[in-house]
Amino acid sequence: MNRFLSRLAISSAAILIASAGGCVALVFLIIALYLGLAAVMAPWLAALVTAGAALLFSLLVLLIARLVTRKTVPLAIRNRHRSAADLGELLGRQTHDFVAGNSLPMLGILIAMGFAMGFSPRLRKFLMKVL
Repeated sequence: MNRFLSRLAISSAAILIASAGGCVALVFLIIALYLGLAAVMAPWLAALVTAGAALLFSLLVLLIARLVTRKTVPLAIRNRHRSAADLGELLGRQTHDFVAGNSLPMLGILIAMGFAMGFSPRLRKFLMKVL
């Protein structure tokens, strides 16, 4: 377990250092883009173009991340969910019909008997012998 935690810590530190280096490199690329554009056009216009390029790059990264992480549900799982929904609807209809077809005292007696059978192992054994 100690070996796993030390490997996890080293990997996390390496990822953090690599990310920081990538951010520094990105900042230098943006500065280079600005300085290159400032030599060709007005500095304020170069700043606007650089900011627009940074926003466009950010939107592109978000779009790629969204496409990569989009969760598509396979057809087999979708059919299984549909079958579960149909089964739930069928059980709901049968329960509604049962409740609508019986009186409240009868439903109360059935619920009490269900709790009693679930609570008492002796009663379950006795009913299993009788049935």
